[in-house]
Amino acid sequence: MVPPPGDRFSVATRRWWREVDLPPLEQRRANHDLDTLQQLKWQIEEVEGTLAQLRTTEPWNAAVPFLVQLPGISVLAAMTILSAIGDITRFPSAAHLVGYSGLGGRIHASGQVFRQGSSTKRGRPELRFVLVEAAWAATRSSPVWQQRFARLEARIGRLKAIVALARQLLVVIWHVLTKQEPDQHADVATVTRSFQRWGSAAPAGPPARHNGAGIRPGAAGAGGPGCAGRAATDCPSGEARRDRRAWVAA
Repeated sequence: MVPPPGDRFSVATRRWWREVDLPPLEQRRANHDLDTLQQLKWQIEEVEGTLAQLRTTEPWNAAVPFLVQLPGISVLAAMTILSAIGDITRFPSAAHLVGYSGLGGRIHASGQVFRQGSSTKRGRPELRFVLVEAAWAATRSSPVWQQRFARLEARIGRLKAIVALARQLLVVIWHVLTKQEPDQHADVATVTRSFQRWGSAAPAGPPARHNGAGIRPGAAGAGGPGCAGRAATDCPSGEARRDRRAWVAA
């Protein structure tokens, strides 16, 4: 029993799952799982639609454009960061913001011995999460951040390097929000495209009701949008997810 090629939960493949010859109880369980999956997709779309509407209102509309021009940061990531940070003026320096996020290193001092350890992981976990994801995305999309990561990885290893890169990205965020100006390393063409996407994306409306077959009318391709066309930070690679889990568990 092999499902059709492609997305295993697309509209066509979900029809295949519903029609496959299974014992009655197994078929009912499969149908329930498919219904749950579809309902979760609709709820995600509804939340994303609400966020798309909020980003055009105060206080989001003043700060989001300065974040989406940074590599690896989508509108969703920008709003997550802003909701965790709050008013940037609360932090007199980038170091204060890094400490608040939990990405700062532990300090071990005794007499003449001074050593900086791993990140404290205190503070806002959702802020650390989205920054690590954004850092991975930046290594895939920006030559500047690719070079930074390569240098760090050669010196301290892959996992510590991505955490250090997330910390550097947070420092940049503090500067662009505090000064209200683009990053000095930002590519003009990339910034222009980011602002155009941010300004032209229409807020999504409420999700439509599903039909009797459990498929929402007008759903895009695979029964709702997947990772295609979305920012890299919203759909991290399998490699990034594995490394993220290792870092969280460390």
